[in-house]
Amino acid sequence: MSKRLLNDRQESRLIALYESGVGAPTLAHEYGTNTRTIYNVLIRRGVAPRPRDSIAADTKAQIVAACAGGKSLASVSRQFGVGKKTIHGLLKAHGVAVSPLGRRVHSLNDAAFDVLTPEAAYWMGFAFADGGIYSSERGAPRFVVSASEKDLAHLTRLRRFLGSTHALVRHDTVTAKGGPWYSLSVRSRQICGRLLASGLVPKLVRVPGPDLVASRDFWRGVVDGDGSIGTMESRGQRYAHVHLVGQKPLLEAFTHFLRDHRLADLNVTPNRTCFGVATSGQTAEAILSELYRDNAVALARKDARAQVIITGDLGPCAPYDQGEA
Repeated sequence: MSKRLLNDRQESRLIALYESGVGAPTLAHEYGTNTRTIYNVLIRRGVAPRPRDSIAADTKAQIVAACAGGKSLASVSRQFGVGKKTIHGLLKAHGVAVSPLGRRVHSLNDAAFDVLTPEAAYWMGFAFADGGIYSSERGAPRFVVSASEKDLAHLTRLRRFLGSTHALVRHDTVTAKGGPWYSLSVRSRQICGRLLASGLVPKLVRVPGPDLVASRDFWRGVVDGDGSIGTMESRGQRYAHVHLVGQKPLLEAFTHFLRDHRLADLNVTPNRTCFGVATSGQTAEAILSELYRDNAVALARKDARAQVIITGDLGPCAPYDQGEA
């Protein structure tokens, strides 16, 4: 059997992004592979690649009917796997009125990340774990963040922070962790430019800038996205435990933050298909206290665990689950 280049979580995110309209070449660049690998993943996971040639007559009729019935270009594009520019041409050919391409129809605060407030730093951290920037040949680049269904309310908080009215798109892809997933996708040169300048490049080489490395709000966002918080039991005693997974450059920056704040001197270790940083006991308690005490924003379910650990009463805290992220 040939070696798979992407793990289950990466494949699930890849499929969610593809279904939201991101093209195979863009995904290949993001994941450091080629388009053949992307299409192989889609086919193996039962996702039909979008057609790259002519569209069947009955499909054209369905597209025109859907748009004439009030559906947006974006939703019809996702439904039929056809680019918005192609749909725009079909509507024009059939005499269906449509807004000009490139015109923004949703609200968005393009300056959301221009000032590094605690909340902005947090959402940058969350994006470093569960988001990315995707360029296109035409139009502004796209900022995309995804979350599992159980964290849909948190994705809604991000949308509110961005001043966005964009839809939260559901993806029914099921993984070993369950499903479905939701994604938020917005186009903004200003937002994407700010995030790129802060280090939100492809995951394999993501390194946050100095201001973010020093921010506890940023690292709380990263842990909320790709971390696990809970307790472990040994010889009848329960201990706090925290574990963060990701790519090596980002985790090395996290260990610098821990050392600079005199919290811990931890090593980055291989963790299945990526890397990890983990610790237990009083060190874990100190880290969680630094990240989660008096916070401006946090993922509710992880914040609840962290607060229980910070108070020192581990009884109500759920056991550590490495797959919870």
